[in-house]
This record gives sequence, structure tokens and C-alpha cells, in this order.
Amino acid sequence: MKTKFLLFLLYSFLSLVLTDEVRAQFTRGHNSDDLYLTGIIDSQFQQALFRFTNHGAEMQVINAIDFNNFDSTLVCLLTYVVPDISEGNVYCIDRYNGTPIPFSISFNYGQTWANCQGIPENGFDLASGSRPGEVYLRTKDPDNSLYFSDDYGYSFDFIRPLTTIKDIEVGTDPGELYIVKNNMLLHSLNNGLDFDTIMIDTAIVNNHGIKKLSRGTQSGELYLFTQSGYVNHRIYKSNNYGHYFNLIFDETIEPGNSFLFTAGRDSCSFYIARIEWDGENSLYTIEHSNDCGQSFIAYNHLVTGSNSINFETGISVFPNPAKGYIVFQGRRNIIGKILVTDLFGKTIFQFPINGQSITFNTSSLNPGIYLYKFEGNGTVSSGKFIIMR
Repeated sequence: MKTKFLLFLLYSFLSLVLTDEVRAQFTRGHNSDDLYLTGIIDSQFQQALFRFTNHGAEMQVINAIDFNNFDSTLVCLLTYVVPDISEGNVYCIDRYNGTPIPFSISFNYGQTWANCQGIPENGFDLASGSRPGEVYLRTKDPDNSLYFSDDYGYSFDFIRPLTTIKDIEVGTDPGELYIVKNNMLLHSLNNGLDFDTIMIDTAIVNNHGIKKLSRGTQSGELYLFTQSGYVNHRIYKSNNYGHYFNLIFDETIEPGNSFLFTAGRDSCSFYIARIEWDGENSLYTIEHSNDCGQSFIAYNHLVTGSNSINFETGISVFPNPAKGYIVFQGRRNIIGKILVTDLFGKTIFQFPINGQSITFNTSSLNPGIYLYKFEGNGTVSSGKFIIMR
């Protein structure tokens, strides 16, 4: 009871005073078209993990935590999540040390988590490497050090001490690592053992705070996301390892709304996530550009109800691809309906669900891609599945 009360106070404080970067986190996924978003997104102190596919067109609630009804045995509090380059593997770090296990891994897109024992404490930052199983961990006070793992985080090797670091990011080549430190960009080709120092233009650093460094897909392709006063946001692009950054995006938003950024896994591709909440409903907008910000395609996802995220609304679909049947399964009992359509929006089937799972017979469906949408438990989630013969 004491632990639950302390965590409630902690997240009450965080929801009031911490920046958007801390309350919500946005990152590219395993593939060229998927993304992950996590954060505290309403006044009910609910933390959720979303996975977006098809460049943001489809949204799925993977996992959620209700801090009004908190389970102290949870391994991952969904405060900071980073996908591995391999499909389905996701890392989680308890950025606020709210649980005794500060690092965990999921092998099913974040639905369940496994403890990783014997790792460095006070972890604060993660970056997945360019090969499966590689992950960098940065610790905060009093350690302030960089660690590296090549076995999915089950063991870490100490690399070197670090101080006054703002962000870490991997490069496109094995062993390539970038670190943002004040007005400097540190570049390493040997997992952080040695660094070359690159000075960032003082006009960028002095006018805006650096919020995030995100790499592209070509050698030397980097994106720098800056913020001033929580309302003005800029994105800079470099093609020469950060020696020169060119402004490609500049926008001022309304105070109180969240604005997040990540580069994609295609050249000149990046994403912007906007989160708006009106006290009852949450609107998630994912904007995708594949031409370095010259144009965008936007996808809106409205989550309705007095509680914008419900712990029980995450839907998983398996097997996918499927042949004779497919299972829709929730993390807990779910009540609502599932609509299945083709790619043109034509309704194929519609059926109710009241329980933890339901099996759908697909023997009458032709091979191809189908879309589904779940409505219930105060929210809406969607996705796709493939039928093969």
C-alpha cells in the first residue's frame, strides 16, 4: 500500500512538472513502417505503450498501466521503451527507479516483460545497436557511465565514464555511436572507446535546447531535434556526420500540446507525433515525411472515453499470417465488437467479443491483406492481418 501511494505521488508530480520528452517518448520500430510511442497521456495517471504500423496509419495499444490501480509486481512501467532491430524485441528502462528492476526486455512487442538481473543501476538512456541484441545503456548520477551489451541486455560491459550528456544514438555501421554533450557531438567507431569531437553550430545550441539526435539510413545522415520554450520546434539535417546541420523544419505549436520526433528507417524519412488531450479524449496524430520535411501525410487516432487508455484494450492477433483461423486476444477481458474489412473498406465480418479472446474462422477468406478494428472498453484500436493458403 505504501509503495502504491508513493508511486501515485511520484507520477502526480511528473505529470505536472516534467517536459514532454519525459512524459512521452517516440521512436522508430523494427521495420521501415512501424513506430512506438509511450508516456503519461491523461490526468488519470495511465501510462500506455502504442505501436503504429503502416507509417502511422494503424494504431494498436500493446500495453498499459493504470496508476490508480497499480500492480507493484510489474516489471516495466512503460516510461522509456526502445525497440531492438530484430522483430518483436523491445527494451524497457525504469527511468524514475520506480521498481526494483531497472531494465527488462520483451520478445513479443512489449506485451510481457522479462527481468534482466545484474545490470548497472540508475539507467537513464537507451540506444539499440545496428545488429540484433546490441544495446547501449547510459546511467545517471552517481555513476554517469556508458555500458554496452550484445546479448539483449542480459549482461553489460563498462565502456567509459560520461558526464553532462544530453542524448546518445547509434550510427549506421556496427560500433558507430554518437553522443550529444553541451554544444559538442562526439562520434565513435568502436562502441564508444574513442571519440572524435564535432562542434555544433552555436546558433543552434544557443537559441534552442537540443532534445533528440536521430540517425538516418545513409552514412553520416543525422537529424537534430531542438526545442525552445516548449512551443517552437526545429529539425536540422546533416549529411556529413554532424559537421554541418541544415534547418529543414520550423514550427511553433500551442502551449500544452506534445510534439515528438524520430527519424525513420528510410533515407530522408522522419515522423512527428502530436498528442492533444481535452480532458476526456486523446488525439494522436502521426505525420510522416519521406522527402526531408517538404511534405507530410498525417494519420489521426482518437481515443475516447473518460479514461483515455484502458488497461484491458490492447488487442493482439495471431497467427499472422494465418491460414484457417485467427485469434483476437486482449490482455484482460474485453467487451466490444470487432470489424473486419478488406483494403477498400468493405465489411467482411462483424462480431461481438466478451472475454479475453475469440477465434475467427478464416477458411472462407481469399488470400490477401485484411484490416480489423476493435471498438470497446472506451477506446478504439486497429491493425491488419494476412491470409495465406
